[in-house]
Amino acid sequence: MIRFQKATPTEALTIAKIRQKVWDATYRGIYPDAMIDDFDYRWHVQKECARLMNPDFLCYIVLDGDSCVGYFSYGKVCYGTWKDFTFRLHSFYLLPEYHGRGLGRKIFTQIKQECLRQGHTKLFLDCHPDNHKALGFYRHMGGVIANYDYGTGKREEFGCTIEFYFDACT
Repeated sequence: MIRFQKATPTEALTIAKIRQKVWDATYRGIYPDAMIDDFDYRWHVQKECARLMNPDFLCYIVLDGDSCVGYFSYGKVCYGTWKDFTFRLHSFYLLPEYHGRGLGRKIFTQIKQECLRQGHTKLFLDCHPDNHKALGFYRHMGGVIANYDYGTGKREEFGCTIEFYFDACT
């Protein structure tokens, strides 16, 4: 049975392991192989611990029984501002074998409900423009690509910003 559980700092390593697995499946050929193969778990765990201690940062792990198969995080903008948006989807990672099961829609519904509960009617996220599967999902959920950023020209640094607008009555 799939369930969502609020993450605590003790799950930071679990979150980092999921991120590395998803990067390996999604970003091989987009990110340099060394970025995936030499994944810096220590740095990622420290980053997640700091985030998980922030009360404005909500993170849930996705469990299938006792196995973590993904995670997602969202909340008030803690970094990386965009226009006048005050709510951000920070991370959304599911192992590939869990795609196409309706979990993404269920997760996104929870995020939207929390966004509205906190009085926000819009949110934004950043996604790699070569992650076509994710972009398709976000478009299907009502997102609109608002910006492309090609940074320094290194492919692993490319990004696009996606905006969502919600009706507070739905």
